[in-house]
Amino acid sequence: ATDGSTATCSFSVTISDNQVPRLENIPADITVAAAPGECFAMVYWMEPTATDNCTPAHQIIREGTARPGDVFPVGTTRVHYTAYDAMGNQSQVQSFAVTIKDTEAPALTLPPDLTVQCGDPLPAPWTTVQQLTAAGGSATDNCAEETITFRLLNETKSREACPYILTRTYQAADAAGNSTTAEHRIFVEGEGEMVQPETEEEVRLKGAMAGTTITAKATGDWNVASNWNPEQVPTWEDDVVIPSPHSVTLTQDQSCNNITIESGGSLNISGTNTLQVYGNWTNNGTFTVGSGTVEFTGTGSSTISGNAASEFYNIIINKGSDITSVVETNGFGNITNAGNLTITNGLFKITTGTFQFTSNPNIPSTAGFWVNGGTLSCVSASSLGFSITNSGGLVRISNGTLNVGTATGNSLTTSGTTGEFEMSGGTLNIAARLVNTNGFATITGGTINLSTIGHANSSDASFHMSHNTVLNINGGTINFSKPNGSGFYDINIINAANKSIANNTFVMGSSDTDDGTVFKVNSPVDFFNFSVFAVKNITVVVDGYPLTISNQLTLNDGKIDVATDNQSIMVNSELTSAISNTTGYIIGNLHRAIASSGTATYFFPVGNGTNYTPLELTFNSLSNSGTFT
Repeated sequence: ATDGSTATCSFSVTISDNQVPRLENIPADITVAAAPGECFAMVYWMEPTATDNCTPAHQIIREGTARPGDVFPVGTTRVHYTAYDAMGNQSQVQSFAVTIKDTEAPALTLPPDLTVQCGDPLPAPWTTVQQLTAAGGSATDNCAEETITFRLLNETKSREACPYILTRTYQAADAAGNSTTAEHRIFVEGEGEMVQPETEEEVRLKGAMAGTTITAKATGDWNVASNWNPEQVPTWEDDVVIPSPHSVTLTQDQSCNNITIESGGSLNISGTNTLQVYGNWTNNGTFTVGSGTVEFTGTGSSTISGNAASEFYNIIINKGSDITSVVETNGFGNITNAGNLTITNGLFKITTGTFQFTSNPNIPSTAGFWVNGGTLSCVSASSLGFSITNSGGLVRISNGTLNVGTATGNSLTTSGTTGEFEMSGGTLNIAARLVNTNGFATITGGTINLSTIGHANSSDASFHMSHNTVLNINGGTINFSKPNGSGFYDINIINAANKSIANNTFVMGSSDTDDGTVFKVNSPVDFFNFSVFAVKNITVVVDGYPLTISNQLTLNDGKIDVATDNQSIMVNSELTSAISNTTGYIIGNLHRAIASSGTATYFFPVGNGTNYTPLELTFNSLSNSGTFT
């Protein structure tokens, strides 16, 4: 003013800290053995550190779901960490797996040895823990004792004639595959009848009786010797044949080597009894089981086959000591189970038939299953359903269908350094998540449908590959139906160093996806083909790392949002058709690779949350390749 008066004004400058803190030095997955005699272990680790652009490190609040020195049960537990700065900004949740392995074998105590007189009937072998306990023995384990499996491995005689010693070897195994054996001896005293020296032919025939073929000659009880030819009750060494018109009923636990039910013949398992089969199962006749169990056991590989239907109730696969022992279903008749499937040792190869788990299956490192044309499903009477846990074993799909879960959160999780998930064909349907906390994931074909029912997990994505997982994708399609309801990622791939993706398509959304669904993606690994499903107005939010696509981006509908987390999207293919667009577009920075020669027109389907402002650029006389943003 000319009169010397002054006026003042002021304004405020507000600096907002909206940058989240970062967690660093997250521990790698930890695997330790349970403490001796216990079903848990105390575990220690170095806690992660946290940094922030404003808040000093000592003022950053770091929260974890567990602390070093905590006790963890047998199995896999994920430990989650989150950091908060002084403004309340929350870091991304980081996690690692703590796996406690049960390496302790059960304790097996047999009753005292017995003495019987020559000619007296021999006591039947014990085939269940209940029978063992009633006889004065015991089988205990550091973990859940109800999961112990008990069986007769073999029995041997010191000589054929009295007096002799009959030695029976028993085994107790826990759910982790640890086992203990013990011997029980029966001393048969006295002298047998005086007999003439055996001729060479008699000796040869008697030798053939050990592990011989025993054929049913009458209808009746398996345990009655007179129903068989020769007249002896089959043991685990003997092959069994049930011809027409005979019907044999199992009224107590029994065993055999190979078993063949001929056309017109029939086998019935009454009550909850168990038949242990050490060899092959062939059914061309009639088989009824009630609520009994057939256990495929022993060493080597075997088959379940035949022209007639084999409708089992419970099936136990307890074959050999690793997955080189295979039990394969390959019959022409319908092969199913109405009860539960338990796999403790060996590989169950499902080439034909339809099978089910009815309780939480845990596949140990000595076992696995291979869906090779048949169908395997999780079937639960509970509204909560259940998941499949692969604790160091093998899950393989090459043909057919694997259905995992019937409720929210039901997942397929592979853990342990030896754990393997392999898919080369067929279809995998998972109610919630496909998770590898360690081990290997190899996908070379087939179709994987994830989160078909949905979940809300704040640490595991629908497709979750951990830091230590070796991931190799070279084919197939992976579809996502429902989003992670917790707001955490739907795709979370950690550590690019041991992972690769090629010749594969990730599809965000399906016909079952709700309109307006938001998916979140976090991956340092390049995708090959990436697609957003049509019609549903889907938004894919890119978080953590830029979204890089090496071959084809398909935007049928909806949006890819790379702006919210200050990321970008890069399409590395120089083909002008590398982006296929209907009505979908990108919010944020789009980078496209440009050809090194000729003339080319590239489409940039970009916009913001409300405006779609696509761009089309024509490049003339190109002489060098590059990238345009």
